[in-house]
Amino acid sequence: MFSTTLKWIQRIFLGVSVILIGLWCIKPVRDWMGSISWIDPAYIFFIIALALTLILVVLDKLEAKVGTICSTFNNSKSENQCEIIEHGVAEVYPHLHNVLSEISNKSERSLKVLGLTLYTAWPQISTWLATSDSEDWNIELCVLDPAFAKTTGAIQDKWISAINSQLEAINEFKRINSHRRYSIVVHLYSSLPAIHGFLVGSGALFISFSHWTNNYEQIDDPTYFYEYFRSNDASRRAKLCRVLFMSWFEHAKKIGGQS
Repeated sequence: MFSTTLKWIQRIFLGVSVILIGLWCIKPVRDWMGSISWIDPAYIFFIIALALTLILVVLDKLEAKVGTICSTFNNSKSENQCEIIEHGVAEVYPHLHNVLSEISNKSERSLKVLGLTLYTAWPQISTWLATSDSEDWNIELCVLDPAFAKTTGAIQDKWISAINSQLEAINEFKRINSHRRYSIVVHLYSSLPAIHGFLVGSGALFISFSHWTNNYEQIDDPTYFYEYFRSNDASRRAKLCRVLFMSWFEHAKKIGGQS
């Protein structure tokens, strides 16, 4: 209450001072004010100094307020702006490792992987599981069904052997680490993959879209750009991309089986 009253007193005094200074600058008005002794000329410089002091204080507070607003706006803009990661999935993993290492809340310890062959994804994930505090994590991996891959001409032949080798590696890892307190579930899906990527329980999302090879007959290797949405990104695009990812992820689980 006192602070509000003081602000109004400052505003009133500043307003009156500015008016008086403005009137004093007009010679006929200044002569008239002097003739009626309405204001002592000796005090005008004191009023000017005090008014200028108040103006500087107000400007200083205004500058601080504007700085705070600009900082908040810039931080919000930065947080809600997706990052484009170029040159394929290999460039994603440093970012993904940082995201995973920062999660301490057990309710956020989940990782959904919508993969193609898991040729690079599983070695990265298994290394992270073996060398970090990975207790209480739930890992779900979706990978192309090798039986389906053989029946469609849209999947490269080299992918089939890559899928089989990663499935074997996953099963061996689960056998060796059966005493560890985390869950690893693999889903084999039988459809052409339109998107692929990683969704962390915190909301962080790395998503990419499948491209065709130069002859437009087969799906190309994942060497194209990813979009990275941070966990605190509440933008419209981030929300829609999370929904899109989960739509394809749940589709992959529904049409396939578990390994």
